[in-house]
Amino acid sequence: MGKKRHEQNGQAQPMPLFLEHVKVTSFGKFSNIIVGPFRPGLNVVYGPNEAGKTTLSELIKGVLFGWPTSRGQGNSYRPEGAERIGSLFFRNPDNDTVLEVKRAKNSEGAANAASVLSDIDEETYRTIFALTSDELLKLDRHNEVTSHLLTAGSGTGSSPAKALDEVNERIRQKLSRSSKNPDSVPNLKEQRNRLREQVHKRREEADALRSQEKTLDSLASKRDLLAKTQEELNAEIESLKTCKVQLESLDSSLANVRDALHEALQLEDEAHEQEGQVPAELADLVPLSAEEELHLCDTLEDFEQKRAKLEHSLDAARMDAVRSESDYEVFSEAAGAEGRQKQFALQRKTKIGLAVAIAVVMAVAGSFVLYRSPATGGLSYLVIGMVLVIFSLVIAASGISMALKPTHDEDVLEEDLKKRRWVVQQDQKTVAACERSLADFDAQVTGFMDTNGLKAAAGSLRRARRIMSQLADYRTKQLSATQNHQARTLQCASLRTELASLRSKRIERCRLAGFADGASASDVQQAVQRKEQERRTTANLLAETERQYGEISERLAAARTDFDFDEAKFQCEQVEANLKEAYRQLAVLFIAKRSLETAIAEWERKSQPEVYRTASRLLSQMTGGAWQRVRMNAEGDLEVLDEIRAPRSPKLLSLGTRQQLYLSLRIALLMSAPNVGGSLPVLCDDILVNFDDERRKGAAKALVELAKQRQVILFTCHADVAALMVSVDPRINSIQL
Repeated sequence: MGKKRHEQNGQAQPMPLFLEHVKVTSFGKFSNIIVGPFRPGLNVVYGPNEAGKTTLSELIKGVLFGWPTSRGQGNSYRPEGAERIGSLFFRNPDNDTVLEVKRAKNSEGAANAASVLSDIDEETYRTIFALTSDELLKLDRHNEVTSHLLTAGSGTGSSPAKALDEVNERIRQKLSRSSKNPDSVPNLKEQRNRLREQVHKRREEADALRSQEKTLDSLASKRDLLAKTQEELNAEIESLKTCKVQLESLDSSLANVRDALHEALQLEDEAHEQEGQVPAELADLVPLSAEEELHLCDTLEDFEQKRAKLEHSLDAARMDAVRSESDYEVFSEAAGAEGRQKQFALQRKTKIGLAVAIAVVMAVAGSFVLYRSPATGGLSYLVIGMVLVIFSLVIAASGISMALKPTHDEDVLEEDLKKRRWVVQQDQKTVAACERSLADFDAQVTGFMDTNGLKAAAGSLRRARRIMSQLADYRTKQLSATQNHQARTLQCASLRTELASLRSKRIERCRLAGFADGASASDVQQAVQRKEQERRTTANLLAETERQYGEISERLAAARTDFDFDEAKFQCEQVEANLKEAYRQLAVLFIAKRSLETAIAEWERKSQPEVYRTASRLLSQMTGGAWQRVRMNAEGDLEVLDEIRAPRSPKLLSLGTRQQLYLSLRIALLMSAPNVGGSLPVLCDDILVNFDDERRKGAAKALVELAKQRQVILFTCHADVAALMVSVDPRINSIQL
């Protein structure tokens, strides 16, 4: 796919990337804002003073190359309580994608910055791509223009011109005779010659001392031999003393290990005895496996739960029985049943007595009438008498019947008492049934315990639980006893191994020292005493040799001068080596100088005329033809020619003209290398404020021409400047802050 092209004023220029938006998260006074959209070509950002135009320009440079630091009166644009964070969004017309270049903390670098910057460094960018009103007074010398132009044209951060200056300075230092440059070629040559004379003089003196030096060498050899012998004796004595200490330590360790082994064997026997002791009540339970023991415990737990339920039922039944009996007694007492029954009995007796009395009276009367009837002889008396007798019998029978028949209250009371007695009887039956169930369950439990090794519990679940707890304790103690036995066994094995190792080490140490396997520490001490006697003899011989050596050395030292021959020879050789290295470095510097000079000359031959032609045309356009040409004179300095071709140094121009000259050179420089930093915007911060109306219009046209090749962003706080730019090119993208 071919590259998309940015078109402006009918001319197509390649624009691989261009700045579209600026996002300010936190920088200076800005927080969470987006500025844009910017377009390829010329963009004018207008706002009043303090609107943040310079802040926005510094943000763009800071995202690309790092946040500014506060030095002196400089502004670091660090917001209070926040980090400086910003992003630049570049659009790629080829695939219509957006690339974000973001910087947070300065140490972290900027993400994706390499895709935009390529090899452009901060110095090159600020020199070539950043135009400010303050910078219009700088860079008026030809070699500085050449330096930065070569830097930008090469796409690197290094300057050939600066490198050439550095090479020339290093060459000057290498050829200097100043004392500040002791490694310069002249100073090294002078030092070498002086040392050669000293070496020659001392060589003659050294020949005269050579015979005495032979004797001194012989004594030195003897001294060294004695010193070596003494060192060997010292080493042997120290080795024997070490051997003695080690043997004493090994003997002590052997005794300790033997005692520990004896004690461990006794503890092992005791632990073994503890393993076999089983309590009588646990004899039937010990053979159980873990699963069987767990099943037995679970069954006992189930029995306890079931018995608890039966006991609970029995307790509940007993509580119900007690409650019903209490209720019966309370009801009887509350109703006064006994008194009322006595009252009812008295009433019945009274009724019976009254009925009997009436009947007796009537029977007596009837009997009297019957008794009198034969005498009177009347039938009526007989009938009356019989009626009275019969009626007396009926009354007596009715009275007795009525007396014996219960009353209604008596019936109600009797019925309530009967119900409560029935409840009491039923509760007592329930208690008896629960007691039988509990007894049957206890018999079942007892049978289970007897058949499963728990006869000692005698049917008691509590005792069975205690026995099972004793079984667990027994097994824990047995496990501990087993582990203790195993530990003691391992300890005995370890002590036996340690004992064998100590014996082996002792034998080895004796053999290394040259003694028999069973040598004692006293044997080693005797050997130490013999070696110390040899050392004293050697020390005496060494002292005598040192005395002789010292006497001859003093005589030689007195015969020598204050300058040693060997030292002078060494210094001379060192100076000659340094001189060779200086010549080599000087040759490298001359080669580098020729290479840099060739590179600069080649650039001046190819690119400089085009830059100056473009700068001349732009300067003439800005000044209305008052200044026609920009060139380099024979001395390598810039000069400008007016309409009558009279040359003049930029230093003699007015401030406005000097600024226009610099602006024309900067624009020409940018136009001469369109492929260098093609994605970077050219930032112009109020560069037209010091121009008059006519020259300002010419400078505006120059910026429009530059915008045909590069993206240009002009920051201004002057409404007339913004209006002028729109009048020069109505298609300019204007952004209001």
